[in-house]
This record gives sequence, C-alpha cells and structure tokens, in this order.
Amino acid sequence: MQEELKINFETLLSFTKALIKLAQIDNVIPEEKEYIKNFFEEVSKELNVNVDFEKTFKDLENQNINDEDIKNLSSSEEIKEYFLKTCIFLACVDYFSQNEKTFIKNIAEKLNFNNLDKLVKDVQNELLKNFENVTIFKDSLDKVKSSISI
Repeated sequence: MQEELKINFETLLSFTKALIKLAQIDNVIPEEKEYIKNFFEEVSKELNVNVDFEKTFKDLENQNINDEDIKNLSSSEEIKEYFLKTCIFLACVDYFSQNEKTFIKNIAEKLNFNNLDKLVKDVQNELLKNFENVTIFKDSLDKVKSSISI
C-alpha cells in the first residue's frame, strides 16, 4: 500500500488518529475499532516499523487531530482521496450519521479537497454493486444509498 500512496509512518499515525476520531463521534463499535487497528498494524508492518501496536493505538485514541495531522494527510491528492474514502467506508460500518458527515466534510475542507461528492458516489456504487440485480433488496438499498450521501 505505501508504494501506491507513498505513505510514511507519520502520515499513518495521522490517518489512524483521524479514523479513531471519526469512530468516536457516535461511540466506537467493536467492528470499527477492529478495522482501524488492523489497518494500522498492517500498514505499519508494510512500512517495516517496529512499534508496540497496542500502546501506540491507545495513545492515538486519546489524541486530537492537529495541524500537523492535516499537513500529513495533505501530502498528495492520492492520500487525501484514499483517506476520505476510507472515512466514508468506516462511517458506513454502523450508520452514516449526520455528525460523521459533518466531520468528513470539515476534514475535506481542511485538506482543500473539492471532490467529496464524487467519492461518496464511488463508495455508494462499490457498496451496492453486489446487490444491484437483487430486486428484493431494492427499497432497503435505496435507503442505504441515501443515508451515505453527504
């Protein structure tokens, strides 16, 4: 993954911290925490970083996003897009709440990312494409799709 995005450990820490803050908006559910921890651990290993995952993750849970994090997440358009798309997917784990939408919009603004609507549509399409031919789910899928919108 780091080859595609040229991510470094500082950016990974900022990325992980922001995902944690997003998950904390509506109380972290176990699936969200597991997803974020697995992401952090997997990318750390890809970067060959020797770190105490549990301690570092716990530290990140208690930190706020700062200007340095925004700078790290702004290092390339690819990182901005991947980060925001990951935020949208994470918000869909439980229910994409208005507070989560506001958080993502605010982060996108801080990152000077102007294509959030397209990312949301991409996520909608990716999540729903497996069910597009199953008519029994049509009403439910329409509701899910509209809940994902920003």
